[in-house]
Amino acid sequence: MMFIDELRRHINSQIQVATPGQVLAGVLAAVNAEVITLRTSTFPGYDGAEDVMIRIENIGYVRVFE
Repeated sequence: MMFIDELRRHINSQIQVATPGQVLAGVLAAVNAEVITLRTSTFPGYDGAEDVMIRIENIGYVRVFE
């Protein structure tokens, strides 16, 4: 629960998330007990975003850019 509570403190922050298969960057949009929602840019430099849901159990690390 401490990990989830810490993530919730960073909603609307720019983060990087590593999972076993990829590293994603974007804005942390939501956190619940099972998944986080990361808002990523579909094409850097252009408008538009895609929400990516990542299971908490698949997260290797999170880096917060403040």
